[in-house]
Amino acid sequence: MAYDTVYARDDYAAAIAQLKSLGHDDHPNVANLIGYSYRKLGDYEQSQVWYERALKADPNHVLTWQYYGLWQLERSRAGALSPWPHCVDLRDKLRGISIAVRGTRQADRHSAHLLKLVSSRFTDPS
Repeated sequence: MAYDTVYARDDYAAAIAQLKSLGHDDHPNVANLIGYSYRKLGDYEQSQVWYERALKADPNHVLTWQYYGLWQLERSRAGALSPWPHCVDLRDKLRGISIAVRGTRQADRHSAHLLKLVSSRFTDPS
């Protein structure tokens, strides 16, 4: 139900309430979707809190790394972050994770897309 609220109806505020009511805030899938919803609402501080909560529960949670990477790109475009250090860390994490989950078509596709995006947008400043 919350999944549809997020992805089919784009009702992020309702999705946050539904996800929190599940009582599984520390599950990486739940925390990630809450973070995603806050990011879509433009609340980057709360989004970061929830993405980090998801990663604390599962440091290799691929979808959280992907969405958190998009969070970092959005924040760097807004001038809120210096993009280079964050993207290097993200790129290295995604490479390691994509190797670990290779063979999962959706994970491979998402990881490849995000790696391409990060690599094409930022070059080493040195």
